[in-house]
Amino acid sequence: MELVILDYKTFQYKDHAYIGETFDINLDLVITQKSTFKVNTTKINASIGDYVYVKDDELYLGVIENIEDEKTHLILSAVDFKQLFKIEVLVQSFTGVLADFLEEMIRKTYITNGDQVQNLSYLSISKETSKTGSLSFDDDKVMTIYELLELLSKTHGINIKEEVVFEDGNFKGILIRIINVSNGIKLKADLLHLNDLVINDSSKEDINKVTYLPRKDNLFFKDTIHYYLLKDGTITQDPNHELRFEKSF
Repeated sequence: MELVILDYKTFQYKDHAYIGETFDINLDLVITQKSTFKVNTTKINASIGDYVYVKDDELYLGVIENIEDEKTHLILSAVDFKQLFKIEVLVQSFTGVLADFLEEMIRKTYITNGDQVQNLSYLSISKETSKTGSLSFDDDKVMTIYELLELLSKTHGINIKEEVVFEDGNFKGILIRIINVSNGIKLKADLLHLNDLVINDSSKEDINKVTYLPRKDNLFFKDTIHYYLLKDGTITQDPNHELRFEKSF
């Protein structure tokens, strides 16, 4: 099987390797699972936060979370695509087609966001369920889209499934399919060999964006304010500052 590395910000191809028989892939539409791959050489162009895609039968799309140097090999850990949605949003009560509600949350967070660094132009959304229902939230309720997915899955049987889109044989983007929930699966094997892996110095990415959301009953401060951590360790409110990180978390 072939493993492909794709850039987080552009979804452009970066590099690839061939998977042998040592891997542990966990897929679940409800709970974010960690998958691991043993890699045996030292030069693939990969960074923490990039996508890992196993091409065979569209088996797996994950986000690189950690890479451990075991001297004779590397252990690459990834979490499934839903990790992308662990970002907080302000939610309001809703009654109607639940896929419409979820689409709006995803679209305004990652496609039409005023913060261009946070937008991912390669995302698209398909609604494949027409279930209706009601969601009731307290005023000023803040939760992650990931938590919203868990809530919709448990209460209404709705979740998302990602699908890699190609155009003329090239990687084009990710289609987020809003669907009815099905069960997760787990795949295991042994004796994997991936060649030539190069990683960045750090195996973790820190939060670099914080949003202040005023309470509904706040009489003095009504504006939503964003704070951005810069590469030199300082903080700014300028979304276009030249020292901002390439990815927004």
